[in-house]
Amino acid sequence: MAVGPQLPIMRAMTVDGMCTLELVAEHQRTPCPREGCAFWEKDKCVLMDVGTEVAHRPEVATLLLRLRRELEEAVPHRPLHLVHDVA
Repeated sequence: MAVGPQLPIMRAMTVDGMCTLELVAEHQRTPCPREGCAFWEKDKCVLMDVGTEVAHRPEVATLLLRLRRELEEAVPHRPLHLVHDVA
């Protein structure tokens, strides 16, 4: 299943403030939840480096969106820290 032409080339996990995962996986323009997202860490999405790949692979976007929702249900109101500080 190809992503429609309405999607710009993505360099981040948000497009015009919309969540890229939801846009690619479900074709829904939903505001990025930012701090409310399990993939949000230190003012950025930890998936930013894979934004272009996700844009062209809806099956990956669907898997990541499902994982995000499961994580958010498991640990409400507490962000998941996927990247650890090395100091």
